[in-house]
Amino acid sequence: MKRSHESSKVTVNFEHGEDLRAKTIRNDLAARLKNACSYLSEEEFRVLLDKMTRVQLGGEGRSK
Repeated sequence: MKRSHESSKVTVNFEHGEDLRAKTIRNDLAARLKNACSYLSEEEFRVLLDKMTRVQLGGEGRSK
């Protein structure tokens, strides 16, 4: 089945919107939690942000 060029654009824009939302959530969480979680290593903090971002996106019906 061939996809139209318009259909591809919509999919790309949707995926871009999803990526943008995930980045926005992650940046907001990082800013709010930076001081409270200063005892975590960079890796632990990254894992925490990844998980919290997925939970938030899931709550919005956008989980991947």
